[in-house]
Amino acid sequence: MDTFDEFAPLSLFAFLTGTLIYAFREFYVVLLNVNKLEDGRTGYMNYGFWNEGQSTKNPHANLVKAVIGQLDTRVLNENAKNGQVHLLEIGCGLGQPAVDAVSSLGSNVTVTGVSISQGHVASANKLAASAGLSSKITHHLLNASKINLLQDAPFSGAYSCEVLSEIPDDDLRACFAALYDALPPGAEFSYADIVKTEPATRKRSDPSRGFLERFLLLIAPTLVTMLWGDDWRPASRFSSLLSQAGFEVVSTESIGDRVFVPTWNHARERIRKQPSLGVKGSPFKRWLLRFLTKASLGGLALLWEAGQVDYILVKARRG
Repeated sequence: MDTFDEFAPLSLFAFLTGTLIYAFREFYVVLLNVNKLEDGRTGYMNYGFWNEGQSTKNPHANLVKAVIGQLDTRVLNENAKNGQVHLLEIGCGLGQPAVDAVSSLGSNVTVTGVSISQGHVASANKLAASAGLSSKITHHLLNASKINLLQDAPFSGAYSCEVLSEIPDDDLRACFAALYDALPPGAEFSYADIVKTEPATRKRSDPSRGFLERFLLLIAPTLVTMLWGDDWRPASRFSSLLSQAGFEVVSTESIGDRVFVPTWNHARERIRKQPSLGVKGSPFKRWLLRFLTKASLGGLALLWEAGQVDYILVKARRG
């Protein structure tokens, strides 16, 4: 069945409830215990990365592995201090990416994460403690424009998972300047994020679709973006800001086909298998969680189907 037929009806929820989703984002995470959902958004707060035929307890871990995997091990070891590879994470989220980074890179790796969300920092540090990694992982309540002032700087390398798109240009410019100061020459920075597609690369409307489908795909991106309040930027904008700060963009890979629709399919299957989504509470609370999950993911899937957004994996190197 065409993917459009699967998510288009539910994406209409995004039009009707977009403002509600935007206003209730933090409420959505805290009150509905989104961070406790097994195989949903457990500890990640991003859309994940699926590889065909690969199975993990939580598919979102594949995104972290892809981001971390871009960092050259040789370069990391060259920039190690006293044999310790120390990574900087911009935007710690709920803490699982740092745990994955330490687990995948070895015993000589430590991570320092930063976030402007006090709740995220507390959750991330708690998760590190529960994993027995408090000695290797530390998260700080700190604006990313101040990361060069961290005691552990300079770092061996840095990474970020779906955070940069939430930072306005002026703050992002300051963030990259601070990152430049926090890394030694030749060190690498890897990130994955949602971007707006360049007009020249956007898909053309499929003439085989019905009028209603084509009309929906034409107006949906504008409506969803307006209601959500997101201001996604093209990949070239991030590259420009990195270049201004003194970084060279080494590689940019589109992974939208391995993120958006698979994420939607995963969430749909997750809801089918466990309608409560592992959340305790009233039937209304569970219904609201399912409703908002379908609306938000349906809206994103529609934007992807319309060719308005993409998901990229990028590596940059400090000059």
